[in-house]
Amino acid sequence: MIVHPAQHFLLQGLVDYAGLFPPATLELGQCLQAFRDYQQGPAPSLLGRFVCPAGRLDDVVGHLHSHDAFRISALLKAPEEVELVERFHQLVNPSVRVDTVETQWIGSSQSERWLRRWNYSLYFEVTADHFGEAATFCAVQQGRLGLKFRTGALQPEGLPPLEQVDEFLRSAHQARVAYKFTAGLHHARPGEYPLTYAKDAPLGRLLGFVPLFGLACLHWWDRIDDNTLLQALGCDQPSLQADQAGLHYQGASCSPAEIEEFRLKGGRSFGSCSFTEPLQDLIEMGWIC
Repeated sequence: MIVHPAQHFLLQGLVDYAGLFPPATLELGQCLQAFRDYQQGPAPSLLGRFVCPAGRLDDVVGHLHSHDAFRISALLKAPEEVELVERFHQLVNPSVRVDTVETQWIGSSQSERWLRRWNYSLYFEVTADHFGEAATFCAVQQGRLGLKFRTGALQPEGLPPLEQVDEFLRSAHQARVAYKFTAGLHHARPGEYPLTYAKDAPLGRLLGFVPLFGLACLHWWDRIDDNTLLQALGCDQPSLQADQAGLHYQGASCSPAEIEEFRLKGGRSFGSCSFTEPLQDLIEMGWIC
């Protein structure tokens, strides 16, 4: 059970389960069964979507149970792959649905092709060179489009610097577009963590998803400025607090209602190949009991 309203709204549907992807790289049947188990676990509201490549949706059909009910975020390479989603919906019960698609940003002119092909929430994965261009493109669509940023890697040199994370957040917030993250956020608190599950895995500093989304919420509502956001993201133990009244950081606060609106219109979720690690961290923090 999640303890406070502020925690509930900050955590609800936050973790999109991506067990098919590295470093976990589990079998499809194993991933789907794990997802079912998490739905029956101590914090089902923390669980978001099942992340799956569009090219594997046909395989998903063969592993579904009659009582399954969940949403899928499908990774697409081209607009034409929307046909794979439509075929999937013809083969499964209405209780299992793709409602979100994700793809790489390829520039404004090419991305226009997507607008004629789909009726789903669409997130473009962007790199630092295209934050502003992509955010402006998405803002015009009034909530139909969002941004996605990769916060993890299998090697330390692949981890984005804090300045890039900060710039991504500022670009999304200024444009008022929704966004999500992928990779590197499977721990609630920032720190040095192994980047894979190998015994000799390299270490890297990972952002904690609790302070990342909590600080982003405060910045979305202009309760903290750009410099405070960047400095706080670099803290190993940021003094972010949550209680019945909302989120608090160094005298700045936002209410549970504001957290809920931020999650709806701003920071939506993050993809993680592990659900047990985020859950265990939150239990250790006393956010879930």
